[in-house]
Amino acid sequence: MRLVWLQRAVSDLETISNEIARENPAAANAVELRIIASIDHLPQFPQAGRAGRVKDTREVAVVDYPYMVVYRIKGDDVQVLTVRHTSRQWPE
Repeated sequence: MRLVWLQRAVSDLETISNEIARENPAAANAVELRIIASIDHLPQFPQAGRAGRVKDTREVAVVDYPYMVVYRIKGDDVQVLTVRHTSRQWPE
């Protein structure tokens, strides 16, 4: 399987990084790297995340940071859909 970041997820990651970088660029880099590292195992273990709150999705919590990576398995791809702060309201 391969890991594919959809545009919305890329945009989410950039927004998170930019917001943190305003206060602390080094912290922004650390958070971004942690988010990416939290899902690097998914091509080998696509079922590793818990069942998502939205149908046909799965979720991986980012250790030490209040973010959740939401993804789905589609064919041979693990598609990263979004990166959300855990305090944000989830879609139905």
